[in-house]
Amino acid sequence: MIETFCLIYGQEHGWERKKARDELIRQHESNARQYPLQAMMTLWEELHWRWWEELHATQREFMADMGVDHTTKDDLKFYGMAQNSTGGTKFQFPTTFQLSNPDAYYSTVVLKRVERRYDNAMWDIVNKYHSTTPKQKARARAGEVAKAKPEDGKTKGSPPKAKETKAKTPAKTPKRPKAPVDAGAKAGAATTYPAGARLSSTEASTSTKQSPKHDNKLMCWDHSCHSGCKHGAECRSSHKQIASMSGLHWTVQAQLVKRGGLASQSLIPIDQIDSRVSAMRKQAQADLASKKQPRAAGASEAEEKAE
Repeated sequence: MIETFCLIYGQEHGWERKKARDELIRQHESNARQYPLQAMMTLWEELHWRWWEELHATQREFMADMGVDHTTKDDLKFYGMAQNSTGGTKFQFPTTFQLSNPDAYYSTVVLKRVERRYDNAMWDIVNKYHSTTPKQKARARAGEVAKAKPEDGKTKGSPPKAKETKAKTPAKTPKRPKAPVDAGAKAGAATTYPAGARLSSTEASTSTKQSPKHDNKLMCWDHSCHSGCKHGAECRSSHKQIASMSGLHWTVQAQLVKRGGLASQSLIPIDQIDSRVSAMRKQAQADLASKKQPRAAGASEAEEKAE
């Protein structure tokens, strides 16, 4: 697989992939319980996926900096080979396969994830004895009483009578019928944001281009909205809160509406999202048409004079 990749995309990608492969094999052979084969194979596929995702993210950042929706290979090459602030080139290949790099994906995400799973498993073992339910405690007490009864009621020299050893079966208490569940509330609770119809590819690209930035990073829409950011500290965008929709491009406002609106404002119901986005789109089209109207009138006057 590595040789095929290098034949297509260049031999310069081979050394780090071979080194990462050898390191994963070494980990499995040194401790198969801690590094099982299936986990290593899954991680190998994850590293390839992450490498391409970081490459696509770099392309999106370049296009946002260049202020274009579409670009050519020559434009990307010219911009990527430009000098950055440290003296190198702006474009750098992803460091995904560099397992020993403390700033790479393996050290910052994979190892942290394994540590969290290990800690969670250990604490589950420690705390499982403190999470006994009342029903389990009642059964344990009933078992202790049942064990204690033969010893307390036993008479020396004579076997216990049948009537004394036979326990009466307690009458079952009829179960109380469950209250009906509101199907609408249940369906609403299962629905998540972002919601509503998808924006067109042009609108989505424009929203990314027009999105506000903080510290040269795109501000995270999910973090600023009721939907919340599921990536947390691993998010590549800035978690600076967007305070207001005022002044934002209508496509950015639409993205925020699809996520329930800003967290500092009231939650937008899901059934109102499409109508609000549609109203924004119509207003933007109307504003664009009003800007073009004077040009059309001038052109018609020139045609009339020519006649």
